[in-house]
Amino acid sequence: MSSEPPNLPASPTSRQPAAHPWRVRWAGRRRTGAVLLSLVLATAAGCWIEPYARRVDTIGPRLDTGRDGPPDSSRPDAANQTPTEAFETGPLPAVSNSSGLPPMPVLGLLPGGLRAVASDDVQDLPLASLQLTLRHRGLAASRLGLAEICAHLVAEAPLGAEGRASLRDLVERAGGTLRVEVDPRTTRFRIEVPRRSWRPSLHRLIEAVALVPSSPSRIEATRESIVRSMTGRLADDPLGTLVERVRSFELDGVSRWLELAEDATLAQVANFHSTNYRSNGAVLTAWVPRARGDALLRTLHEISKDWTAADPSRFPDAIPALPAASGTFWAAGEQPPHAALVLDLPPAGPEETAARLCLNELFSGGGIGGHLGIALEKSFGKEFALDPRLVDEGLGFRLEMRFAVPGSQVRKLHDAAQDAWQALTRRPPGDRELQAAARRAHLRALSILASPDGWLKASTHLALAGLAPSYLWGQDGPMRQEPPPNAWGQLLSRLEKPDADVVAAQVELLADSRPLLVVAGGSQGARAPSDTFADVPDAFVPSLRANTVSADTEAQEAAALQILGFATAAAGGLERISLIDGYQSLAVTRSGRGPEMIERTGYAAPEVGSTTGGRLLVDRRILNTNIVTRIAGRSGTETSGARTIELTPDEVLTTLDAVSRHPIQLLADWSRQQARYRMVSTRRDGDRQVAVLERVDDPRQGLRIYIDTESYLVRMVTAREHRGIGTVFLREEYRDYRNSGKGVRTPFHKTTRIDDSTAGLITRYQWFRTGSPSADEFAAK
Repeated sequence: MSSEPPNLPASPTSRQPAAHPWRVRWAGRRRTGAVLLSLVLATAAGCWIEPYARRVDTIGPRLDTGRDGPPDSSRPDAANQTPTEAFETGPLPAVSNSSGLPPMPVLGLLPGGLRAVASDDVQDLPLASLQLTLRHRGLAASRLGLAEICAHLVAEAPLGAEGRASLRDLVERAGGTLRVEVDPRTTRFRIEVPRRSWRPSLHRLIEAVALVPSSPSRIEATRESIVRSMTGRLADDPLGTLVERVRSFELDGVSRWLELAEDATLAQVANFHSTNYRSNGAVLTAWVPRARGDALLRTLHEISKDWTAADPSRFPDAIPALPAASGTFWAAGEQPPHAALVLDLPPAGPEETAARLCLNELFSGGGIGGHLGIALEKSFGKEFALDPRLVDEGLGFRLEMRFAVPGSQVRKLHDAAQDAWQALTRRPPGDRELQAAARRAHLRALSILASPDGWLKASTHLALAGLAPSYLWGQDGPMRQEPPPNAWGQLLSRLEKPDADVVAAQVELLADSRPLLVVAGGSQGARAPSDTFADVPDAFVPSLRANTVSADTEAQEAAALQILGFATAAAGGLERISLIDGYQSLAVTRSGRGPEMIERTGYAAPEVGSTTGGRLLVDRRILNTNIVTRIAGRSGTETSGARTIELTPDEVLTTLDAVSRHPIQLLADWSRQQARYRMVSTRRDGDRQVAVLERVDDPRQGLRIYIDTESYLVRMVTAREHRGIGTVFLREEYRDYRNSGKGVRTPFHKTTRIDDSTAGLITRYQWFRTGSPSADEFAAK
């Protein structure tokens, strides 16, 4: 085994392979156009899914072969066994299409770039199945939280005004089910309902998808549940997360994934929705029993026309294929090591599709046998177990085989996988071996296409692959009509009679690539040198974050109590801070090249137990204009020159909220038991570790404090503010802490950012004194 550094993922089609022993058999053959990208991926599902009765998490006795009947104890030793013999062990059922093909997909390209796939099915079945697949445009894996929040809002939020039922409620009332699946490249909504209810269910789905999220409080509630869900998934399956990162060329770790979901704002979610929830490039797939494909397409067009009309583009964007990932990666951790061998299948045309399915069978053997199984038996003996799984990613599948091995044996597993791949690419299969692989692929493809779930996936991938539509729609109806291609028949007929030359060409195409091997947990020892495995940092959810997110409110408040105690001590001590009943300050605020604002503030906090607001006097000077704001309790005025206006109750609350968010005042309110907080999480912010605390007794602001866990100074405060133009999200960053008198440390520099803006208002304090102004200073002059 060579110890060369791991190569970067690259597309096999971009390479010029060296001379190959199979090339002579393939020379001169005409390549078919790439029109069935996803048939490779969709029907490959059957090659890797075995009906395992249980998952085996360690290399040990093979408890279940995944086939009917007990294991064959008379199987010859791996050392004396050829690949052909491995595939011929045990009887194989005959393949027949006498039961008929699955419903034929009929593809139409609708206005707005929406691809619609309809079933041409005359069976009398009770249920209809619908799926809407939305592509993510340029979505990095670290932004997965935004995709999940947006999908959750579509499924769970009331449609339109508060009080209306959600999409999930409507589907379940009709006796159906709704599934939502999100991955870095797509969001999928899948509905199964009684046949009589499919039209109203599709109406509601399109309505929910078209609505823009608009409720900050609902987004915050959703955000919390999503963060909890993501934390649990990432903690339970770090290997799957690691595979996602490596395949997506992701540099940020799982902590960043969670932070972005935890900090999601209304503006971010709305922007994600407007960018990704478009009809251009989306696929609407429908399996409706007793429906003709052309009539069903017309109904899909009628129901979705309001949504597609909002998208001015007609033809969908091209969908570039990701290069196949390869190489070896290891994320060291305290957990026992688990490894995954991952294969990505590049695009292929109809003829190559069958060949690629056979190739999967030749390598994996459906989880047992095959070149990989033989190589593992040679390395570990007969006692080994594979955990094959298929991960649907909307635009395709990734194919994984998982192993749990001691850290000292990971290198051995790595070498066995590479040997198996090299054996497959160097030696052509025999006729019996190829026929056996084709029969298995044929049977499993049929079993997948026969189910609505598998049919939806395969048909969606077929549409995304760029298959020419049978119906091309104009604004007034179909512009062009052609007979739908017999896609399933083409695929299955080629599996009935596999072409060795085509299989040889596919092997040659992939010969230079290597399977992707990722390891999560354990440490690289002497038998797995670091120059073989690329290191992947931040692959695991920190235990403190996992415990905080999963803790109940009481435990979270106890954790916040300790952090705030340290913060109060760092600011001047509990005794001094608890006596602060307001503050006075002079500050200069600038915004870009605009004029500066000189602002003098005097604030008196409300007394303990008071139900009214505090008192405030703010004198602002901009150029030659003075604006004076006075607030007492729940009323206030704003004066400029000879003109005075009364502030509305909402304006009074908003103004008082702004001045009471100063870090020293927040600590003073907490120390006097006028505010309660809970611990949300901890995170890295540059070179600092930061604790995130959320106020629980004032949900109107959604206020959070970010405290440096080394200095215990408040570094940032975030909140939402209700203004005349709507709700905005504020992020106030503090630095330059100084002694402001009486032993109290306060920040003298503040940067305020609105929504997701990178530019901000810079405020520099000229002086800051704790203690409220006298009553005379508040009096009108």
